[in-house]
Amino acid sequence: MKLMSMCCAVGLLLAAEVLAGGGDAATFAEAKQLAEASGKQILMEFSVDDCEYCAEAAADADTNTAFQQALSSVVYLPLNLMNDEGATLSEQYRVGSTFPVFILTNANGDVLSRWTGYTGAQPFQFALRNALKNSRPIADRIARFGANPTYGEALSLAKYCADTRDFLQAAEFYRRAQQLSPDGRANHAYDILNNLANASWNNSLDFEDVVPAADTVLSRSGRNVTHLVNTAKIMSRLARRAGKTDRIGKYLQAGIDITAGSTNKQHRADHHTFLIDRQLHIAGDTAGALAAYKASLGPDWHTQLDNLYLVAKWSLERKINLEEAERFATQVADRALDGKFKAGVLQTLSGICEARGRITDAVTYMEQATRQLPSADFYRTELERLRNLVEK
Repeated sequence: MKLMSMCCAVGLLLAAEVLAGGGDAATFAEAKQLAEASGKQILMEFSVDDCEYCAEAAADADTNTAFQQALSSVVYLPLNLMNDEGATLSEQYRVGSTFPVFILTNANGDVLSRWTGYTGAQPFQFALRNALKNSRPIADRIARFGANPTYGEALSLAKYCADTRDFLQAAEFYRRAQQLSPDGRANHAYDILNNLANASWNNSLDFEDVVPAADTVLSRSGRNVTHLVNTAKIMSRLARRAGKTDRIGKYLQAGIDITAGSTNKQHRADHHTFLIDRQLHIAGDTAGALAAYKASLGPDWHTQLDNLYLVAKWSLERKINLEEAERFATQVADRALDGKFKAGVLQTLSGICEARGRITDAVTYMEQATRQLPSADFYRTELERLRNLVEK
């Protein structure tokens, strides 16, 4: 009886803290208890140590009045993926690798909404205010969509599925959004392609199944530079992986045409890249394409570490010039400072070694990359994949 009284007292104290506006929780179990007692929803924020936007959000949570006012409407649970509960909940809620991630749930832990990124207190307020309008769990909304389909709901569910990396389901919801467009003018061809391409990259879909979606983008995008440029990049990347680079000529040409004569610096760079890839993949001029890429970096490209790394990475992506690529990447890794950049160089070295058939060396470099950036889920996944290859 005494123990029961103590538990009730704790519950009342927690509820009083929430109702007073101090709604931070230390654990998910505590957040659920606070949410149940106060009638509020739970806002989990997932972050990692090396994320500048996460640091900005954390600072605003401590000092920004607008941010704090927004948090007063929820039970706030900040989670770091380097901590045990943060890592566990990250897997459970399919957080992904872009941070910070905000997930709104009810007291049972059912997802109501989620969004990624932090650009300031006011956009955060707006995102949270919109999220709080949805009191029905996402799972229920997906289950009931067929009975009451609307354009807005299809779009909302498509974005949610894309965020949780359920790319095939996201593509299907974008198709439904296309069909349900009130005025028939909505164009989600690129959204469909992007999600199908991600599914293919994750080995859930064959390259050939992505081709029709890419062709639809070409036929519907008109003069949309972003869509046509990204389609050329997407299809080039997928085709290289699938060994079907002979299929990408029309996508490269669309990218070349849309960026021709552009005054935009990035589009000019894209234009040159597409020309070189056409030379490599369509004309079959490997030596010429490599020389053209190096020349694009400037006359003194070989004197700068960043450019040596770019050549190594470019060569790995196209599976050419791998001996020189390894030499360049090794030079950069030896001289790079610890941190995110060095982790990327070590990952590239790992990929080069794997492409050259040296899996044990690939594992060693990926272990080093993971130590440089232990919060990167992708590195840990790659390391596990490589270790499995060694065991086979």
